[in-house]
Amino acid sequence: MSAFTTTAGSSGHASTFLISNIGSLISIQLENHNYLLWKSQFLPMLKVHGLVSFVDGTVLWPPELLLDQNGNPTKDINPQYSSWIQQDQNVLCWINVTLSEGVLAHVVGLKTAREVWEALERRFASMSRSHVIQLKTQLQNIKKGNLTIDDYMKKIKHISDSLAAVLSPVDKEDLIIHTLNGLPSDYAAFRTSIRTRSSPFSIEELHVLLLCEELRLESSQSATSEYSTIAFAASKDPAKSGNGGHSGNYNKSVERGRNSNNRGRNN
Repeated sequence: MSAFTTTAGSSGHASTFLISNIGSLISIQLENHNYLLWKSQFLPMLKVHGLVSFVDGTVLWPPELLLDQNGNPTKDINPQYSSWIQQDQNVLCWINVTLSEGVLAHVVGLKTAREVWEALERRFASMSRSHVIQLKTQLQNIKKGNLTIDDYMKKIKHISDSLAAVLSPVDKEDLIIHTLNGLPSDYAAFRTSIRTRSSPFSIEELHVLLLCEELRLESSQSATSEYSTIAFAASKDPAKSGNGGHSGNYNKSVERGRNSNNRGRNN
């Protein structure tokens, strides 16, 4: 966006400022999911330059024509009107430049900064609240399931970062609680040990501890599986089974008895 100079201030005092690149002040474009974050960057910029009145309606649109002594409009253009239009259109340009193509399509045809600001507020305010509730519900109900610890923690971080992006950050202790609650029963002892710790720790430290616990559980499960395999194989091998050995001797004795009886009959 090219540089331009405007006169700021709703009281008419002479205050000028130069905006050479709106992108250096507003680092994000407004998308369907980040209205609160976008607003948190844009509104302070307007306040710093005394231009909030152009979006909140505190300063009314001045009459286009000057009035005579009787209050009737003349044919002369009101200088305040010209100045107001110039400033309003500058603000409108700033807003439009920070909108994504999809969002910009919803405000095409609106002529003042306030009209666009109100349209964005109506469209995204309730959507943002609904999005926050949805994200918090996901975090409260999150389960590790068959995920690895790394994938599980990445999923939690994504939800946490999304909440922070819409100005609803999660308290670190609450984040740890949600993380522990989502672990399966195999981690019951681990959960107890963490909850009884007296010293505070971060979610990053919890991640490291969970990785160690994951390795310990995998090693334990592998040893148990190997023992079960050996035991099962032994139970199927007659040479290694006491019962199998006795059964074999019994069968041989019966066979010898039958042969003796047959010889007696032949005699």
